[in-house]
Amino acid sequence: MSFAEYSLVFISILVGYIVTVAMGGWGKLIRHFDTKTFSALYLSWSLSLFFYLLFIWLWAFRGFSSNLDYLNSPSSLYFIIIRLLIIYFAIETLTPDEAAAGNFKNHFVTVARKFYIILILLWLYELLLYPLTGHYDLSPRMLFYLINLPISIALFFIRSSKLQLALALICLGVQVYANIAVLEFL
Repeated sequence: MSFAEYSLVFISILVGYIVTVAMGGWGKLIRHFDTKTFSALYLSWSLSLFFYLLFIWLWAFRGFSSNLDYLNSPSSLYFIIIRLLIIYFAIETLTPDEAAAGNFKNHFVTVARKFYIILILLWLYELLLYPLTGHYDLSPRMLFYLINLPISIALFFIRSSKLQLALALICLGVQVYANIAVLEFL
């Protein structure tokens, strides 16, 4: 096996674990479902991060299948691992533990600022990663990060849950669109 194949296996294992954490949160949401404690913000953000993980995995798979050399570089693997760790921390922060699993709404209010800081760090990392790796073009993927960063910064300051939900749904729509765009290239 080449280094790229080992990298893709390792990336798939990390993505699988993070998806397991997200699905565990969805299981808690279903198990403790109550309309008074349900959080549409939690659901939209967890789905958005799930689709972003899918996007990363499809992107890595596309790079492997098109014989691009970025998966053969250990530094590229480190960049992907850092990205996945930030996403893991976001999902772990977002998902309530068993003690608070019955009240998703209160849990999200409690961790919202921490979660938005992690999102800001994620999108800043993504934007800084392009110049660090020698890419200076405005690709659709770069525009995707340019949309999510100001939304995440705004969410840090916005207190209205309806406006937060509207912006979260915009990010979710962007994630779904990004996945569809990547599928076209496979």
